[in-house]
Amino acid sequence: MADWETWLPAVLGEEPVDLIGHSIGAGAAVTAAEQFPDRIRSLPLIAPFFLQVAVGPAMRLRPLVRTYLRHADAARLSRQLTGSEGNANALESSAQDLRRTSAGHVAQYLAHAGSTRWRAELREALARFAGPVRIITGSADPLAPDAVTQFASRPNVELISLPGAGHHPQLTHASELAGLLHK
Repeated sequence: MADWETWLPAVLGEEPVDLIGHSIGAGAAVTAAEQFPDRIRSLPLIAPFFLQVAVGPAMRLRPLVRTYLRHADAARLSRQLTGSEGNANALESSAQDLRRTSAGHVAQYLAHAGSTRWRAELREALARFAGPVRIITGSADPLAPDAVTQFASRPNVELISLPGAGHHPQLTHASELAGLLHK
């Protein structure tokens, strides 16, 4: 997150793009739209953390979260992220990365995601974006009621809820999500 401004322009290229962001990645997408509005055609956002209920205080305890992540195998991650072990194979490389190097960074990002100020800044930036916005969440991981109130009436925003999906619909509802993204 500290170097988004460095790598975002390279990811975007010169032509306008539909910039998809998931969870914390939705924050990167909104940041890119704020800084480079001429390069963003639309914002499909999947489970944008800053429009959902804020994480509890336990997520802000970085050492505890880092330890949990370092010791989580793929089956445990799958249970935590999707509610079942059915996606463990898809999460094996993520579990390995967490064990080797990335648990501390992920714990830091999760703690930062609880920042009231950052969440408000991202909401305000999203409200300023004039292009099409598609917000896709799972019915088991919905938007916060005040986010629905803020964005439901905006003509450029479409709110979509995938029945039975949680925070990672790309794992549990891949074909439905792909269909929504190709609209």
